[in-house]
Amino acid sequence: MLEVFDQLTLKQKTYDMKEINIYVCGPDIRDFININHARVYVFFDTLRRYLEYKKHRVRLAVNVPGNFVIGGIIGSKPMRSTEKLAKEFFSTSNSLNIKRADLYLRIDENMDEIISAIEELERGGYAYRSGNDVYFDTSKRNMFGELLHADAPSDKTGKERHSLDFPLWLECAEKEAGWKSSWGKGVPAQHVGSAVMAKKLLERVDITGGGKELISPHHERTRMVYTTLYGGEFSDSYTYVGHTLNGTKAPTDDFTGVKEILRRYSADEIRYFLLSHPYGEDIIYSVKGLEECGKKLEKTRKKLEEPGKEDVKTFLEFFQRNMQTDNALRFLETHGNVDMKWAATKILGIDF
Repeated sequence: MLEVFDQLTLKQKTYDMKEINIYVCGPDIRDFININHARVYVFFDTLRRYLEYKKHRVRLAVNVPGNFVIGGIIGSKPMRSTEKLAKEFFSTSNSLNIKRADLYLRIDENMDEIISAIEELERGGYAYRSGNDVYFDTSKRNMFGELLHADAPSDKTGKERHSLDFPLWLECAEKEAGWKSSWGKGVPAQHVGSAVMAKKLLERVDITGGGKELISPHHERTRMVYTTLYGGEFSDSYTYVGHTLNGTKAPTDDFTGVKEILRRYSADEIRYFLLSHPYGEDIIYSVKGLEECGKKLEKTRKKLEEPGKEDVKTFLEFFQRNMQTDNALRFLETHGNVDMKWAATKILGIDF
């Protein structure tokens, strides 16, 4: 059994079915995986490991960032080549002992279905053309605020009919990478791709999430597209990982890269640091914090070589109750014993 916090209902949800589908939507990565990205992937990797330890059949799907397959420029910042981005993404994931997903969802492999979905929204009156772009009409369905529990930010471009309308298809120049459609050459917005691929490849999503920055507007837009196209809820629960902040500033594209951190600290120390805080809370990244976790890791390793009285079931309860990885690690530091070593290594992905 597993309990996780659902951002939609603001309550715990319980899962005890044998098959569990998890959909992780990662942020666009333009250069490297930074420590903020790593925290998201490490958490969902640990969630998957726990469920598999408990004999659940898990299908983990990761939405491959659009810039992996589109290339070109996002905003004003040139991106590295698609091949380079993908290579570094998987290389860094491997270095952090993050298991490969069962499915990597790529918009380029599902473009026919994505274009058809946008056309269906247009035919149903839920989308409209503005120039060679297509926008979702929020006057027909507006679910903003249900996930974030706050007003949605507006990013108006002047092409929308209403302030909260959002793009489904964006025109691109002839020399830029894109796909042909009835609206002209362009690219789909990530939220429509997410909705279509989740339905096609998973059919049912039990747990979805990512970093907190994805709640609004990305996942709120995805929900609107999904419910309009297919009815029902996009996911049974929405579980999000807090930010990893650099000092007192929010994470940015040039925030400390994991490859850089791995030159000084081991993957075990990094995972220990990222899992030593409640997953839903923001944390501060610091060298001091990493070094302290390194010392705790060594202390825990020694504890897990010793006999003890505590049962492994007590350790597992921390994961059952909303993935309390922080409390699980503290428990190992003080009460760990050799009977817990195998389970701790298997679930936390740390070589104890």
